[in-house]
Amino acid sequence: MITIHFSPIEALPNVSETFLDRGVTTFHQAAYYVGRLPYGHNHSSSDAMVLFKDGFGTCVTKHGVFARLAKELTLSVHRCEGFYPLTDKVMTGVDVILAAYGLPYIPRTHCFLTCEKGYVDLTSGNCTGKNGLIETYLKIFQVKPEQNQSETDETYRSYYTEVCSADPVFARVGVEGMFEVLKRCALLNTTICQRAK
Repeated sequence: MITIHFSPIEALPNVSETFLDRGVTTFHQAAYYVGRLPYGHNHSSSDAMVLFKDGFGTCVTKHGVFARLAKELTLSVHRCEGFYPLTDKVMTGVDVILAAYGLPYIPRTHCFLTCEKGYVDLTSGNCTGKNGLIETYLKIFQVKPEQNQSETDETYRSYYTEVCSADPVFARVGVEGMFEVLKRCALLNTTICQRAK
């Protein structure tokens, strides 16, 4: 038997109120506010509101908090993820890592928003370690505003399994090998942004 205690409605997070507390009164102002926040890895991505505590965020938390705001306001704006082929064209230095594993690229995700008029990237102009906006994707899918690390890992595992089944070059490296490549590329990504500060 489980006993629970209910909290008042005010215990629920109110994303729009959080923006209003910062003097942000329109949806577009909220987008500019989030977009101007520095790019940086938060201690957690399972609650996009961490963006306000930390004062910075990644594509996951920036687009996550904005997707929560849109949902709260019943607007048709959603967070998407897309797998793109990560190479030196996207992030300088990656090809050396790829060559060590004999891979032409490593699939990596990037988050952005989708709306009826197309796609919007709130990390555009931030130092993300990438050489520019990513506009070529292998697969794009809509996701919920927030996800925990376990859900992220499962998304990668599922896609990497699919890629290994379809391509013998990736099958030779295997899913765990692909995770190792991704980890090394992510470390390079972090180093690039730290040098830019």
